[in-house]
Amino acid sequence: MAQEDTNVIDQPEVLKPRMVTVEIAGKKYKVPEGITIIKALWYSGQEVVRGAGCLGGFCGACAAYYRTKDDPKVRTCLACQMAVQDGMSITMMPPFPARKATYDIQTLKDPKQDLFNLYPEAPLCRNCNACTEACPQKIDVREGVWKAVFG
Repeated sequence: MAQEDTNVIDQPEVLKPRMVTVEIAGKKYKVPEGITIIKALWYSGQEVVRGAGCLGGFCGACAAYYRTKDDPKVRTCLACQMAVQDGMSITMMPPFPARKATYDIQTLKDPKQDLFNLYPEAPLCRNCNACTEACPQKIDVREGVWKAVFG
């Protein structure tokens, strides 16, 4: 006797994730309950490259606006940290162009010390590569930090 083909539809309810409805940029989607907003965006087919950073709640790149079903107040959160709720409305904050800093290399007296003043954690790098592994932009962060610190 051939083994029956099983799929998610035939599985017991206990194995299926509970789905909730969220509104993303004005369109409704069903997503698994309890996942983060950023995962809900990916689950619903949104391509999020800009607006996703460390995914650990540190960099702030995934700032979002949201409103819950029973509260008209618009709130802010980090999409990598906030779990979706049924009836939640979500909009990612548009990237805000930063003012580009200009440097006159000839006027810097001690470029390495200037770097350490701006980024005091740079000389503490242990070359573990976690920053590069976490970067969804696929930037080799470790190499950049290592070269800046050690030349």
